[in-house]
Amino acid sequence: MIVVGDGALLIVGTFKRRVPDPDFKLYLSSNITLADYNMGYCLTGTLERGDQHANQFQTTHFAVIRRCWPASNDGHDSQTHKTQHTYIDFLFNR
Repeated sequence: MIVVGDGALLIVGTFKRRVPDPDFKLYLSSNITLADYNMGYCLTGTLERGDQHANQFQTTHFAVIRRCWPASNDGHDSQTHKTQHTYIDFLFNR
């Protein structure tokens, strides 16, 4: 994971291989639109997959990370008050 700056992250990795050349790049930014914020997202970005034969990356997915709020506690049971975990949604293939 690399902090790019201005609220952006770059995550680079491989699938099941232990070689230095990456298979994917996930770029996430906290610089989001008001529409994205209203839909509950805190980060948006893109996923790029590498093509070993062409030696280049292509954007394949749009990625978002949703804001998560603690579950509401109505006073019924203190065990039910848990924090939801953040997750990544891949909305569509490009």
